[in-house]
Amino acid sequence: MFQEAIAEVRQDSSHVMYVVGGFEGGNIKAPLILVAKGSGGLDEIKEALLDDQPQYVLYRTSDVYDGYNTVKFVYIYW
Repeated sequence: MFQEAIAEVRQDSSHVMYVVGGFEGGNIKAPLILVAKGSGGLDEIKEALLDDQPQYVLYRTSDVYDGYNTVKFVYIYW
């Protein structure tokens, strides 16, 4: 399910702008699980991050560079 959510962030036609993953039960030896995904911005991502657990975020953003719309992906390790 986490891998499918990453694919959604990477699709141009998707409204999903970020995905947050973490370890099941906070145990780094457990599989990665989907913690949150959504179409909001950084404030929405901050709400999903927990101070006591390692988590990963993939965030899609876009910018105009020399008149062209460019898509960038930001990886955050929390």
